[in-house]
Amino acid sequence: MAPKIGFIGAGNMAQAIFRRLLALRLIEPAALFVSDVLPDLTGSLSAELGLGVCEDNPALVREADVVVLAVKPIYCASVLREIRQALEQKPLLSIVTGWSLDMLRDALLPDAHVLRVVPNTPAMVGEGTTLFGKTHTLSDAEFACANDLFASVGDVLVLEDRLLDVATCVSSCGPAFMYQIIEALGDAGVMYGLPRLLSYRMASQMLVGAGKMALESGRHPGELKDAVCSPGGTTIMGIYELEKAGVHVAMIDAVSAAYRKSQLISSQEKRG
Repeated sequence: MAPKIGFIGAGNMAQAIFRRLLALRLIEPAALFVSDVLPDLTGSLSAELGLGVCEDNPALVREADVVVLAVKPIYCASVLREIRQALEQKPLLSIVTGWSLDMLRDALLPDAHVLRVVPNTPAMVGEGTTLFGKTHTLSDAEFACANDLFASVGDVLVLEDRLLDVATCVSSCGPAFMYQIIEALGDAGVMYGLPRLLSYRMASQMLVGAGKMALESGRHPGELKDAVCSPGGTTIMGIYELEKAGVHVAMIDAVSAAYRKSQLISSQEKRG
């Protein structure tokens, strides 16, 4: 029998996961529970999806077999204090930004079963990338259950804990960076006469195809780029303008800025 899963927090990331699980019928609405500080949100989700709503976080923990912690970092400490007794040894899968495994364990009982998880929003369409921290306190069976849960919405990668924060900035922040590129390419198409929706669709599918080609070919991205650039052709002129505008460095700077913010959040939570 599939485990009952509870989500503490029902924001965009949590919804990306549980909506996909429901769409694939990997879990029945009766086995899915949410709690959130916004009763209007949980009420609308219950009416739309038929999932269960718990009146508070400890009630959700008592109801669920597996708990997914999906709150904003500033609320994490207070939520952990609320649930630490009710949690006992049930697996807690935390997707809270900036909260390391050590920080989570310090806030819970000594024998708590915890895994740090970093998903991304493309999970909603089955193309997610979920990062697991290599160090955890789950049993083998609980880890296998967590892996099955997130493998249903995309790839699962297990990383050294020290790499999770920067990997988050590439994998979880990256979609927002790519949406800006889609929007810019769409605007460029519109500027020269393409209908907007068609231009967005072309740019979006191009990004899907380019990503799949990079994954499946195993070739270096620079090699794939060079293969599109014919001597004296159109693409190399576009590449020249991108390099002149500093797009390559801008992408690195975007990840660096996100990483610095992640470290700041983590240090603030430790002090708090």
